[in-house]
Order: sequence, then C-alpha cells, then structure tokens
Amino acid sequence: MQARAIRRCGELAKEIEPSKGGRPGKTGAGAHPSSRKSAGTEAGMSTHQLKQAIRVANLPKEDFERVLNHLRPCRRPGARDAA
Repeated sequence: MQARAIRRCGELAKEIEPSKGGRPGKTGAGAHPSSRKSAGTEAGMSTHQLKQAIRVANLPKEDFERVLNHLRPCRRPGARDAA
C-alpha cells in the first residue's frame, strides 16, 4: 500500500508544471504552489522523496504492478507463517 501512495504522490506532483528556473515573478503569490519543490515541501516531503515519487509515477502501470507483485509474496486468506 505504501508503494501505491508514493506513486500517487508522484502523479500529483507531475500535474504541477516544473519550474523553469530563474527568479520568481513578483505576482507569483497565489493559492497554488509555484513549483513542484514547494508543493513537496508543503506536503512534508524532502526533495529526494519527491524525485523518487515522480520516478515511480513515470513507470508504466503494467511495470509498476509487476514489480509490486514481485516484491510482496502472494498470501492466501487464512494462511499462517511457517515459523
């Protein structure tokens, strides 16, 4: 479930147009964050976490699901750990 949340964060970040760099305009103050970085900061994410989330979101859905299924073992309802 954590991987899906990370992917969703990246999808939302991708909706924000990337900063073009340079000095921000004087009328840039508004209700929406002016850059992906500031949106991530407002959400409590580090720049590394934001970049990772965008990388995960850039994976095609089929590849993401394949990796996710590979990482977690299949569990049957009621199955017990053999310990």
